Amino acid sequence: MRSNQPESASHNMRTPLAKDSSMGTRHSWLAAGLFAVLFLISLVIGYNVYVPLVDEQRRQLHDALDHIADTQNAAVSAWIRERVGDAMVFSSGRFFGETAAAWLARGAPDDDARRQMLEQLKAIHTTYNYLEVALLDGHGTVRISTQATPLQLDAVAAETMQHALRSSSILVSPFHAIPVSPGTEQTENVVDIIAPLLSIDEEQIDTPAVLLLRARARTDVAPFAHTPPIMGSVTEVLLTEIRGEQVVISSSNLQASHFGKINVLPVSPSELMASAKSHDGSFAMDDASGTPLIAMARQVSRMPWYLVTVINENAIVASVRRMTWLLVGATAGILSLLGIAVLLWWREKEGQMRLQALQEKTERQLLQRQYDYLSKYANDMIILADAGDCIIDVNDKTLQALGRHRADMIGRPVQDLFLPQCKHVLQQAAAKLLREGMALFEVTQQQADGTLMPVEVSARAIDFEGKRFVQLICRDISERKQSELALLESQNRLNSILESILDIVWSVSPDFSRLNYINQSIEQITGYPVSAFETDPRRWLTMIHEDDRPHVEEALHALGPDHAACEAEFRIRRQDRELRWLHCRAHLVVDADGTPQRIDGVATDVTQRKATEQQVEMLAYYDNVTRLPNRTLLYDRLAQATHMAMRSEKKVALLFMDLDNFKNVNDSLGHDIGDMLLRAIAERLSQCVREEDTVARIGGDEFLIVLPDIDRGEQAAAVAEKILAATARPFILKEQQIYSTISIGISVFPDDGKETQELIKHADTALYQAKGQGRDRYQFFTRELNLQIIRSTNIERQLRHAIENDALSLWYQPQIDTKEGRLIGAEALLRWRHAGREVLSPVEFIPVAEERGLISKMGEWAIREACAQCRRWQLEGLHPIPIAVNVSPIQFQQKGFASLVTGILRESQLDPTYLELEITESSIMRRASLVAELAMNLRDVGVGISIDDFGTGYSSLSYLKQIPIDKIKIDRSFIAAMLTHGDDEAITYAIINLARSLNMRVIAEGVETKAQLDRLRLFGCNEVQGHYYSKAVSAETFRDFLANQNMFSEVA
Repeated sequence: MRSNQPESASHNMRTPLAKDSSMGTRHSWLAAGLFAVLFLISLVIGYNVYVPLVDEQRRQLHDALDHIADTQNAAVSAWIRERVGDAMVFSSGRFFGETAAAWLARGAPDDDARRQMLEQLKAIHTTYNYLEVALLDGHGTVRISTQATPLQLDAVAAETMQHALRSSSILVSPFHAIPVSPGTEQTENVVDIIAPLLSIDEEQIDTPAVLLLRARARTDVAPFAHTPPIMGSVTEVLLTEIRGEQVVISSSNLQASHFGKINVLPVSPSELMASAKSHDGSFAMDDASGTPLIAMARQVSRMPWYLVTVINENAIVASVRRMTWLLVGATAGILSLLGIAVLLWWREKEGQMRLQALQEKTERQLLQRQYDYLSKYANDMIILADAGDCIIDVNDKTLQALGRHRADMIGRPVQDLFLPQCKHVLQQAAAKLLREGMALFEVTQQQADGTLMPVEVSARAIDFEGKRFVQLICRDISERKQSELALLESQNRLNSILESILDIVWSVSPDFSRLNYINQSIEQITGYPVSAFETDPRRWLTMIHEDDRPHVEEALHALGPDHAACEAEFRIRRQDRELRWLHCRAHLVVDADGTPQRIDGVATDVTQRKATEQQVEMLAYYDNVTRLPNRTLLYDRLAQATHMAMRSEKKVALLFMDLDNFKNVNDSLGHDIGDMLLRAIAERLSQCVREEDTVARIGGDEFLIVLPDIDRGEQAAAVAEKILAATARPFILKEQQIYSTISIGISVFPDDGKETQELIKHADTALYQAKGQGRDRYQFFTRELNLQIIRSTNIERQLRHAIENDALSLWYQPQIDTKEGRLIGAEALLRWRHAGREVLSPVEFIPVAEERGLISKMGEWAIREACAQCRRWQLEGLHPIPIAVNVSPIQFQQKGFASLVTGILRESQLDPTYLELEITESSIMRRASLVAELAMNLRDVGVGISIDDFGTGYSSLSYLKQIPIDKIKIDRSFIAAMLTHGDDEAITYAIINLARSLNMRVIAEGVETKAQLDRLRLFGCNEVQGHYYSKAVSAETFRDFLANQNMFSEVA
């Protein structure tokens, strides 16, 4: 027995060690196998990702190249069409062809005709940014050019010119290289648009001549300087042409091209043409360093040019390979960490099993102590019963709530604590407790005094040391029951209200899978019963008209915590297939965490309102008297016509008509006859045009006709003559014979303008010319008016550039006190040194600035610069004087002008008393009350107000009394004529006395002679400005005036 005991003990000790060693070996093999499987999974994932990713990248690359090729090809084709259109407009001009022919026939002398044609060519050159615009004779000799030293035609351009002359058509030359400047070897690629000049009848002139429009191939023709990269790789776009058996590169969007300095594309012409014909065909080639490229070609419309997009294929594949390896590495790392976590979990699980037995023992010891504590201090009633449902213990809360003693409770059946009516509920709870070990139910308890108390009971079975106990936790729910009852009553009232509402009230889950509520109005509006939506909540969406469904779904999908409400109007199709319009408002309800809970909404039937709106909309597009299209519909038709004409290279004519004696008819015969005449005119006009033409009445006696899809302006003249003939016949209205002629103004798109308003404006101008020539006739918009518009446009463009680049300047004309001969002020005058010219007179550019909305910027700049200059002179210690600045009526009446001036004064730190604003007399007359308010605001801060050009605006004394004016400036026209005309002298004297009687200062401008100065002194005017003392000078020169205050005393 003894010998066996040590062996047994030893065996008991070795067994755990052997188990641990075996378990360690098993763990090692398990770990190795697990990591091998994970590695294989990573490789499989990498392969399955790499192959489709490469395919997808190639597809995306092909789509991107295709898109860029189409986009750039469309841009180059549009450029060619626009340039050919320019050449067509300029070469087929009404007077240019015959003028050029006559001039060449005279031997091309340097006369006014040459200078006039040069000005026209310069206008074309400046407006459309050509490299060169030139007039050539039939031998190719440059006769007039916008270049100072023009180059003679090379072989390519000369050959193109001869073809153009023979065919009498506009031709575009192949790309060819010319010197950058005469005498240099550096060249650049250009393309020439050559157009034979035509006469008024669009026939070739007797003396052959052509118009040359030359553009740079790289900057003008090629529009792809900023082509976006594809997948991070730079895309090169080439413009090429086939020369023999080679594809020659004319331009590229990259400084460092894939092909270096080689200007030949490594692809055969046949392969290039095949790719261009196949819309989705691409081809491969290598660049100068052997790098594989993918390319796609498009042929430029109507040109022997091919646009080629090129991208490095390796850059795309390398990017995919890097992404794949990163994904494989990340996957392997994640799976490895997961495997390590599994092994650690397995080892931890074994340790947990060893501790489980000890924890169960400890828990049993703590159970009793925990129950004792909870029972004593819990807020709920706790009852402990044995397996026979007899009470063995209760806590103090139970005794307190039921009003009983502990001795009365112990040993009693649990059923005695509840009403007999609860017996069935208790039986069901006991059955559930037996099956599941717990039960939750509601019953009613009776207190010792007979009071009933509803309680919620949570029962659970407890197995302890082989015995089963039942623990009942009873909670008083009297308050909750009262709240539920009140909520139910409120819900019933709400349901009653909702059911009486004619609108549809609904509530669904955020994904429309569950219907929370919908009222009975759904049946009246949709024709479907409520049950149809309860079984299929998404029926609501399927009823929406297919054209409206996308924007409704978009609005619902946009709902979120940051955008909780939306509304939309849409059509639904009722069960009887009738269409109804609904206006729906929806609101997303979220919980405290921002999680969507439901969508509530209201839908209103707006079918009647929509019908009314459609009727109003129809009335809004047609004239009530003639039933012709009105101004709104006319603008729409005209815009459509010009758009289609631009695409088809056609013309559109606009006829603006006005009845010559309609007012007399209306006034003498009455409005009824006038309306009948308008309807009769409308009927005859409609009979004179085609079905696709538009006849419209835009108001009063004004009619417009749009003639789309015409080839030349003469077709509009034919229609105009037909209209004149039709309206020449008398109208029989109420047995009265009435004659009413009509005047017509005609403008043509795109010759006379490309915008709707521009065409109407030009047609209106031509109409007034027709009326001025005797009425009952038609008149086309003339070239002289068009040139005047071009000049105004050029001035506007250059003026904008001058404003943006600070090219304006202020000059200062001194204002002198003649009594003391001292400098008392200065007027700041705006100057602009126009490009290529001397200083441009403000008379030329100020009206353009006012018309084109630039005057406010110019005025603000002038006030800011004058204040800053005045402050700089003061800081230099020079004598301080006020500076007067002219303010445009448009700027002075703008909202916020007073705030702008005060802000500039604060910014420049100039005392407001040194700033004086001059406003014209005419601006006071237009809006006296507004001017008075603005002037008062400026006077309050110290800014002086003076009236410029006084005496020319016919203002009354009442205006002068309303406005706080400091100074009146006599207009220079009175000063210039007062010595020779008695009326001007009397007006000057009256203005001086008027100012003196109103306690205003008066100053005379435009004083040129000593005699004028003496006469003004005699009248009592001692403040003057004019060339007698000094013309306007620069700021540097005026500084010398400030430094020498006595320099004007000798002049005085």
